[in-house]
Parts: sequence; C-alpha cells; structure tokens
Amino acid sequence: MRVSNLARVVGWLAIGLLLLVACSPIASAQLSRDINTYALFAYDSLSFKGADGSIGGNIYGGNVGVNGVGLLSNNPRLTMDGGNNVVFVSDGMQVAADTMRLQSVVSVYSLYANSLLGSAPVIRHDGTNTFALATPTEAIIAAANLPTLPSFTPGTLGFTNSDGVETLTPGSWGNVRANDNSTLNLQAGVYYLNSLSAGKNVHINAVDGTFVYIASTLTLNSGCTIGATGAVFAARSDGNPQYTISFDGNTQAYGRFFAPNGNINLGGDSTLYGQFWADQISGDTGVTVFRDSLPVGFSLASKTEPAWSTSSFRARDGQKASARAAGERWAKLFSRFF
Repeated sequence: MRVSNLARVVGWLAIGLLLLVACSPIASAQLSRDINTYALFAYDSLSFKGADGSIGGNIYGGNVGVNGVGLLSNNPRLTMDGGNNVVFVSDGMQVAADTMRLQSVVSVYSLYANSLLGSAPVIRHDGTNTFALATPTEAIIAAANLPTLPSFTPGTLGFTNSDGVETLTPGSWGNVRANDNSTLNLQAGVYYLNSLSAGKNVHINAVDGTFVYIASTLTLNSGCTIGATGAVFAARSDGNPQYTISFDGNTQAYGRFFAPNGNINLGGDSTLYGQFWADQISGDTGVTVFRDSLPVGFSLASKTEPAWSTSSFRARDGQKASARAAGERWAKLFSRFF
C-alpha cells in the first residue's frame, strides 16, 4: 500500500509539473517571413491612422509589415500614430517593421520592432520582439522572395460605361472608365488595361479568377464596391502617379491589390477584404481590413474575434490535454515499478 501511494504521489507530481509548463505563456512565434500571411505589406513605408472612438481602425486575420530598413526621411517605416485614433490588430497577428512609431491607443497581439518610438502601445501577447534583418536593405523578406509584376502591354482602345450595366470581356484595353452609379462586370480571365477608374457609387464586379493588370492607375471615387474574394488587381505605376491604387471614402474592396512600385491609398471609412501590398501604403481614418471575408456573426463594435484568430488558444488547449495524458501515463508507469 505504501508503494502504491508513492506511485500516486509521483504521478500527480508529474501531472502538476507538466500542467505548469502547459499553462505558462506560449513562447512567441517566429516572425513571419511569408508575404501571404500579411493583410497589409509595404515594401517601403506604411501609415495606418485608425479612427477616433471605440470602433477605431481595425485589422483582422492578417499580419501587418514593412520591409524597409532604418528611417525614411527621418520617419519610422511603420506608423500608427493618428493622435487619439484607436487601432486594433486581432489575436494571433503580428505587426512588424525595423522602425515604427505607435501610440498608447494602439492594441496589438504580437509586436516585432528593432526600434519603437512614440507612446507604449497595448501588447496583448508578446513583444516588443527584436529580429534579424532579412538582408541589409530588406527587413522581413529578401527582395528575391517578393512578388513582382509580369511584363505586359496594355491595349489602346478605351471603354466607358456611362450609367448602366456593362460587361467588359477579358483582353487588352486602354483607359477603362465607369461613370457615377454604373455597374461594370468583369469576367474570369486576364485583363491588360492602361487605367481603370470609377465615379461615385460604382460597382465593379469580378469573380474568382479575374486578373486585372493595369499599366498606370486604379482610381475609385466615394461609395464604390470592387472585386471578388479570388480576384487580383495589380498596377504598375506608369507615369509615377501620387497614388497607384486609390480608394475614396466608404469603399468596399475584395481581393488582392498589388502596387509594388507605388502607393495604395486605403481611403477613409473603407471596409477592405483581402490583401493589400504596395511600395507604400497610406490612408485616412476609419479603415477596417479583413484578410479574409467577413465571418458569420462578426461584430465590429464588440471586437468579436473571427474563427481564424483562435488558433493560439486551440494550441494552448491542446498543450493542456497532452500534459494531462502524459501525467496519467507517468502515474501508470510508476505504479508498475513500485
């Protein structure tokens, strides 16, 4: 009986030790160097202003990163410092840059920075983590591993949708324009355009498998909707415009938007679904970005977490279950020997 009790004691000590390890904070994940994990990724600089009030500016389901090294015109590469504007980045997501400036009203999950300026942000999980540069000139991802635009030549024939519903077939076009209150349907296939622009309250519908390559600019006025979950809009910045891809107020955009040589303007009070990669990223207040489509039952006001952000909690639950099972196995093992 005395030996059996000893076995039980040793077994429970093993359980306790393993549970203690499992319940301790999980070590921070390594910095993601895969661009596909990023909702917002800038090669050079990124400014995200957030918004005043409880809802603020939000980024869900994707990392935020800047690849530039050091300061740019004496400013950090990544800034979330719009005064009292609130910024919230969802659970499980990383915010990463060699140099950044944040404020106390910014709430992030994991933070990676080699130089952090401004007020101390709210860090809900881990940080500030320093990290090794990918190369002397690229912080997160080496240039050789970054996506690039294919070589293409746009067409010369223009197309204008005045005020109705029109469908544009895939192929090469010049300047494509959708005027106020019109609808332009894009099909599956590849488009080579010189430019794409829209007036106010325009719908530019796409489908999965729509690829739009634009030589110069993509410009939307206020109240527009563009894209589809599986659509790609990529612009080359011919003519060195101020904004290569520009969303005005209250835009809804879906898909992957790519401007490796220029600036993406996220607009103001926009709701964006997908991935937005550019040399520079900026915008006005009130922007919310979802790397994936809006989850069912999601509440922006209550900051309800989408399903994609619970992986870290599932991992911790798994660790606890494994610890219990291991402890039970240890108890049985000791009971055999004593």
